[in-house]
Amino acid sequence: MKLPAHLRALRALRRAKVDCVMIGAMALGHYSAEASTMYQTGDCDILVRPTLDILKRALAALKKTGYDLSAGDEPLSRPDDMVLRRILERRIVVRAQAKDGMPIDLLTEAIGFPFEVWWKSRRYFSTEGVQVACAGLEEILQSKRKADRPKDRALLAMLDALARDVSPKPRARRKR
Repeated sequence: MKLPAHLRALRALRRAKVDCVMIGAMALGHYSAEASTMYQTGDCDILVRPTLDILKRALAALKKTGYDLSAGDEPLSRPDDMVLRRILERRIVVRAQAKDGMPIDLLTEAIGFPFEVWWKSRRYFSTEGVQVACAGLEEILQSKRKADRPKDRALLAMLDALARDVSPKPRARRKR
């Protein structure tokens, strides 16, 4: 069976020794099977260590895996160091699109925390034989709260409802 494109990309990033963590709704799905079936996301958010070397390796790994890259509305076929520095300085999201899978948003900054906090909080999950580094659950939730977008509020409300559904219920008292 062929791996989904985003897992092939994550495996390639790991092999290229790219310090990165999955953040966002897709990362939340690794913490809760129920959440992943109740909330579908349209992309995979990957935060990389914001250095020129790491960004170069990340983009090369994604290209090698079959992704087309763009920043803004501009294609990134062979970005030079000046373009990559601009991406880092302006914190531009690189969009990676494969023909056979969901897009990846490659970020060098995420709402709520500097990269080191995301990195230190990471947990590894094995998905179809691929080790996936996901940001810590609390950091993801705090970031969603801080972003305060309608889709984040909806996701947090769904997670709150799910937590209430799975939390232990008080025992009913027996009548005497």
